[in-house]
Amino acid sequence: MNNLYQEFLKRITLSSSQIEDGRKKYKGVCECLAKAFYDRQLQDNDKLVFGSFKTQTQVLPMREYQDVDVVFKISKEIYENYRRRPGDMLQKVRSILNQKYTTTDHISAWGKVVLVDFAPGYHNVEVAPCYETDEGNFLIPNNYCDEDDWEEFDVRGQIDEFNKSNDLTSGLTRNLVKIAKKWVRNTKSMTYSSYQLTNDVISFVSAVYPKGINNSRYDIVVKDFFTYLLNHLPDYLTTYKTNVETAKQRAVNACQYEEDGKHIEASEECIKLFGNDFPKAEYNTKNERECDIVIPVRPWAQN
Repeated sequence: MNNLYQEFLKRITLSSSQIEDGRKKYKGVCECLAKAFYDRQLQDNDKLVFGSFKTQTQVLPMREYQDVDVVFKISKEIYENYRRRPGDMLQKVRSILNQKYTTTDHISAWGKVVLVDFAPGYHNVEVAPCYETDEGNFLIPNNYCDEDDWEEFDVRGQIDEFNKSNDLTSGLTRNLVKIAKKWVRNTKSMTYSSYQLTNDVISFVSAVYPKGINNSRYDIVVKDFFTYLLNHLPDYLTTYKTNVETAKQRAVNACQYEEDGKHIEASEECIKLFGNDFPKAEYNTKNERECDIVIPVRPWAQN
């Protein structure tokens, strides 16, 4: 089963050209802002990329709202000028970008970011103007309905937490986030933000697979993830309990079929979970099991 999961991960991973497209898009946006605010070329310290593009957890196919998230640093002088007018700061960034990107479908300032919406099938860019304090904290404008202020945003903390988990698990964190994203996409009635999903995966691997997959199997890891998620269901997922229960049962079925040498049936359960990007096994075997499987202790599994 691991070979099918490896092929699955290859199929849903962005190509080098798609990654390069994302880089060109966010660099172009930030170059435009550097020219407008500082009258110079973009410098590396002017920006910081975060989110799924930074952690390399975006998945195919590309979707209309697939973004590169980036913060652009403004000076203390600019921050002081807009300190009481965060909404105006967003509109200023929007106005600057509108002058360069006249052929994009849409540029909007809303909430905490400015969205530059490029052509379908390509990355969009969400840029947040931010002020970096002397303590290294980031402040970004918050212009939601009942708020009009600058709020603290721990960009580096998010990146560091993910990288630490991914390094300790030898890449399992990244792979499982991508796998789980395909489940969310394949579950039409479900909403599960990338940020929340990533945090839940980090919590799961920390509790159950702190050193990575080792000699276990991906189908077992996936089954354990859904079991863990069901038994630790966060508030924002309670309305989707049925979806999680269904996912867990399909993962359980896949594991049992794999144990029985029914690789085709096991892969069909995975296709139900993740969609047609998951490859279908070509044959079944009898009494043939992967050797030296290590199943971690599951004190959190109640079902």
